[in-house]
This record gives sequence, C-alpha cells and structure tokens, in this order.
Amino acid sequence: MPSLSCAYYEIKSNPEACFYYPVGFFPIPDRPWESIKNAEDFLKSYLEYGGKSAILRSTKDGTYLSLIEGRNMHTVSTYFLGAFLMEHVLRTRIKARDEYSQRTFLYSWFIACLSHDFGYLFEESDIYKQFVGKIETGGIDAFYNEFISSPPDGRIFKSYTYEQVDYYFRKRAKEFHCIDHGIVGGILLYTNLLKALEEWKCLTKVPGNSSLRYYHDRLFRIPMNPRKYFAEFADSIISHNIFIKKMNQWRANDQMEDLKHKPFSMKYKRLAFILGLADTLEPIKRFDYNPSCLDHISIEIKNNDRIVITCDENINTTNYFLGIKDMEGWLNVKVVACNRSITIILI
Repeated sequence: MPSLSCAYYEIKSNPEACFYYPVGFFPIPDRPWESIKNAEDFLKSYLEYGGKSAILRSTKDGTYLSLIEGRNMHTVSTYFLGAFLMEHVLRTRIKARDEYSQRTFLYSWFIACLSHDFGYLFEESDIYKQFVGKIETGGIDAFYNEFISSPPDGRIFKSYTYEQVDYYFRKRAKEFHCIDHGIVGGILLYTNLLKALEEWKCLTKVPGNSSLRYYHDRLFRIPMNPRKYFAEFADSIISHNIFIKKMNQWRANDQMEDLKHKPFSMKYKRLAFILGLADTLEPIKRFDYNPSCLDHISIEIKNNDRIVITCDENINTTNYFLGIKDMEGWLNVKVVACNRSITIILI
C-alpha cells in the first residue's frame, strides 16, 4: 500500500489524470503539499494561469482573500487525493456514456476544490468578528447586504434550500460565534465567477484583444452554460461544511422536525460527494497542519468499491477515524474501522 504522499506523487506524474491545463505552462513545485510555500506557489500559479485570480476577490470593494497558510496545504492535499480517488476508484462507477468526462471533472475539481476553504478568511479572522451578530440575526441576507452588491441567487442552494442554509448559517454564528466558511466560500466563489464572466464579455468585445481574449477564454471553454457549472461549484462548497447531525440537533432544540437528507453519491450531487469524501479523508488539517502525516498514512483500493486507510504507530487515529465515521448518512458510504485501519465502502 502506498503512503498518501506516494499516491499524490503518482497521480501528479500523470498529468492527464490530475491537471485541467497541460503541465509546463505553469510552475509546479515538486511536492506542492509538503510545505506552506509550496502550497501557496501551487495555488497562485495554477489559479493565475487559468485566469482564476478573480475567485480570490473576497468583497465588493475588490480586495483579495488572504491565503490561510495551514489550510493551503490541506487544500492542495485534498486536490491530489480527489484526483487519485477519481482515477483509481470513482471513475469505475461512472457509466461509459456519462457526460461527466475526465476533462469536465478536472475543470470542476480545479475550481471547486482549490477554492473550497477560502471562506476561512471570514470564519477565523478577527477582522470579521464584528459582523457575527449581524449574521446571527440577519443570516444570508445580512451577509449579502454587507459584502455582496447583488441579491442572493437561488441556483446555488440545491443540495439544501435557501431556508435550510440560512438556518444553519445563523446557528453557526450564534453557537460558535463565527461566520461559516463553507457557506461564505460558496457565495463568494459564485459571485466572483459571474463578475469575471461579465468582465470577459466586455474584454472580448474590444478590438485587438485577441491574446487577452484567449487568456480569459480558458475560464469558460468547457461549459455551454457556465452559470450552471458555477452554481454547482458554489452549491458543493456551501454543503461541504453543513453537518446534518448538528443541524438536526439544533432543529430538535427549536422544536422543528428532523431534516431528511439524501446522501451524496456518484449518482446524486457528484461533485459534492467527491469534495466531501476527499476533504474528510485528507489528514493534514487533523494533525496540526503537519504534512509529515502523509508519510505515515497509506491508502489502498479494493474491489473497485473500497478505500482502505491504514495508519502506522506514529498516528493517533482516534479523532481522524471519528471524522471519517461521520461520513455515514451524509455521504452514501459505509465505514468500518478495525485497529489501525478504516475501510470506506462505496454504496
């Protein structure tokens, strides 16, 4: 069984399985998951080359998100883990005529995964603590009024309704005194992609802008309906941090009925499923943002439907395995732990 670091290196060495753009057009550190600098260099170069710097704009005044150091390593690790899982196990569950091609996956994964935690600027920075009270009382509308110049778009609330997301957003503010990074991240991504799309339309109308047009064209080459894709990216990010068990605990306390949730799978909410799976299995964020854990955790694929994670004696498995076990009910998987190994069975 290869260690996770070896698995990442293997998939990185197979550009067609890993990168939306041809390698060689932008600099890639040898092991971009192994240090804060490497992770930041990878994120910045990949996003800038693809014309995606716009997704880093955080607010209506045009400022950019500060990249959170530890989260950058987690994000890059999640990116390569997701590509590895798609190549070695998830792709076998896609029908031959399925429109979800490798290129479509890489396009979706590139944007959704690399931006899924940018909302942490709002959740963890002291700068935004002053707005938590407004979120608790005003919810999503309050966030839009404060930071976004356009009204909420219902297309990004598909896995959960606007009302359900708004309820969770307010409760997170009240119970944890924070602005939920997943909900904010999805809203910001969608807003900034639409803004970039409008900028691209204006730029391509200017005579003599052929090279600039090509540069921006890379953002919209695949989708016939880019807004549909952008909404899917945003919805996946919004839902990746909504924990249904916690939601229903709050609803019970408020004398509300349990929320019935259809687990995400490769057939239902595919991108949300892949993001939830890779984000949960990724260990750097669970071990004090120390990338050396990747050398002590191995991964094995069995029977095209089982992912076996094994930790050596250097790893304390307790919290890591508890987090993986919690995928049951949220994702369409069964999880079985045995000693220092845990098996994720795709249903």
